[in-house]
Amino acid sequence: MQQILRDADVLVCPSWSEGMPTVILEAMASGCAIIASDVGAVSEQVDSDNGILKEPGNKKQLKEAMITVLNMDEDKLLAMKKMSVDRIKGKFLWEQVAERTIQEIRKISL
Repeated sequence: MQQILRDADVLVCPSWSEGMPTVILEAMASGCAIIASDVGAVSEQVDSDNGILKEPGNKKQLKEAMITVLNMDEDKLLAMKKMSVDRIKGKFLWEQVAERTIQEIRKISL
């Protein structure tokens, strides 16, 4: 799976319902731009800097997003892919997640 993601430019995740999909985090860490449904915490992972969010179940938006990425300028696509990796490094490494979790626990236990 890791090699497939590394060889890909874009992950398409048209879910109806999600929490915070690990597959999106894995794809971002592998340098993929993302097309995904705006459900659950997906908007914490994906925005216009690293992908395209669409309404869940909206086939027209999904088609338009895929066409947009297929026709995208190579430099723009590379910038989106880089932003995915940067976002992982800046927000989703285990040390950062653990620290934010500890901070939130401290807030509620005071």
